[in-house]
Amino acid sequence: MSIPAVLRTHQQLTGLIQKLVEQGVLKKEEAPGQPALASS
Repeated sequence: MSIPAVLRTHQQLTGLIQKLVEQGVLKKEEAPGQPALASS
């Protein structure tokens, strides 16, 4: 997989996850010792 394809896939998944969080389908939890999800 090329770098642009990986970045595009990452952006799509990030957007999808954010939509699900906004709808209350998913909850964003900060695990101890884990970096927070970067929003682009």
